[in-house]
Amino acid sequence: MPSQQVPVSAPMYPNPSTQAGTKFVNVVKPQLSQQALKGGLMASLQAQRTQRLPATISTGLMAAGGLVLGAGLAVIVFSLYLREDSYGYEEPNTALGMIAGLLAIFVGWAIVNWLPELFKTTGVTVMNLLIPVTAIVTLATQNEESGNVGLVFLFAALLSGVVWVLPGSAGRPSLLTFGVAYLALALAFFLVQSRVYSLNEAEDLLDTYLLERFAQEASTLLLILGAGLVGVGHRLDRKQWWSVGTPFIGLGIWFVLLGMLGSLSSGVLDDGDGSATGPAILVLAIASGITYVGGYAGRRLVLGIGTWLIAVLLVGLGVFLAGDDPTPSTLAVLFVIVGVAVAFTVFKLDAKIAKVAVPKP
Repeated sequence: MPSQQVPVSAPMYPNPSTQAGTKFVNVVKPQLSQQALKGGLMASLQAQRTQRLPATISTGLMAAGGLVLGAGLAVIVFSLYLREDSYGYEEPNTALGMIAGLLAIFVGWAIVNWLPELFKTTGVTVMNLLIPVTAIVTLATQNEESGNVGLVFLFAALLSGVVWVLPGSAGRPSLLTFGVAYLALALAFFLVQSRVYSLNEAEDLLDTYLLERFAQEASTLLLILGAGLVGVGHRLDRKQWWSVGTPFIGLGIWFVLLGMLGSLSSGVLDDGDGSATGPAILVLAIASGITYVGGYAGRRLVLGIGTWLIAVLLVGLGVFLAGDDPTPSTLAVLFVIVGVAVAFTVFKLDAKIAKVAVPKP
């Protein structure tokens, strides 16, 4: 393909710590047609199938600068959003706040497109910080009393999606990660909205039953959303879209762990008789799925999390088999037996287990 036909957001990933990293500067004017946006996004995603965006000390410091710059812009946005009236009271100005927020996001996008390559990290960081700020000043006030917090997250997800397909920032993993997170949180808030109203209408907001019911609903949704996100990420892995699948898997695991902690802390996973059968089955299912997803694509961190969850389950199994008030020697013997049994089982089944893995570039 001739070089002049390459979309502006087609990724060219030089090492930003070298002089060569500054040569891709404002070569082509950003094109906003549907064909150019689609071409640029696909080019960026295709490039990330075989190589990662550069991560160096310079990009890390640029991200830190972006956070500080974004914080300054956020202060300006909130200052315009909350202005004092003649009586000294702060009154929200939604229209002005939204305009200021969108302009601040545009500043980040302009940095990505019109400054040297190394500044892309700064611009993307600014946009990631200002997107939720813009969503808050646009919708938070109108939905504060009704409890429709989900609309704020939904608008943030929409903004992230728009920026994710724009030239320069197309295909950026961090934008996709936050966008998926906002969308999942929006869905969770929408589904538990009735519980929010129940809590608001309760005579005693500390009513134990209502709080436990709310925790149960939220935890169950987080577990379902987490499992769904991990499943989507695994599906993308099977199609070898590694970089696109990573945010889904990472967020899915985070939601799953959060849901498990919420359920355990509220007693939701207790069988009612003090036994741990319910939690053990849940941990086994989740750990098995996470381990499979991590092993399939060679994702070491994901595999490590699944391994730790399985280890927790096996320790719990050992404690259960030891009975009430076990001695340290009894626990030690049971742990050794379980550990050795697992190791030899895996050794016998290694050839079959290896068939589920695929090489990852």
